[in-house]
Amino acid sequence: MEEQQARISAAAVAPRPIRVAIAEAQGLMCAEEVVTERPLPGFDQAAIDGYAVRSVDVMGVGQDLGPGATELFADDASLEGREVVTLPVMGTIEAGARTPTRLQPRQAARVQTGPRCPPWPIPCCR
Repeated sequence: MEEQQARISAAAVAPRPIRVAIAEAQGLMCAEEVVTERPLPGFDQAAIDGYAVRSVDVMGVGQDLGPGATELFADDASLEGREVVTLPVMGTIEAGARTPTRLQPRQAARVQTGPRCPPWPIPCCR
């Protein structure tokens, strides 16, 4: 097996880099790192599937709703000693949605990975 791999490696030819327009680059590999001058996408984006809730509806529940907000409803998190809030799910914020859904008091929304986050402070929990 090692001998065959050595033969294949010896016969393999590294492709030469070519320059093509981005529209023609589908299926090709980058020859070097691609760097952008500004963040992409150019908006705050939901990084995981989960639920959007209004922070005022869950303040003081369980723990601080800072960076660890995803732990609030995590499947593997222990709920012992924590207050649990149940909010009705009013719909889904889908990937590609242009306008963020405005949540009413005491509502939650399912969030797919990728949509624009609403401009007001809303933690996303999983």
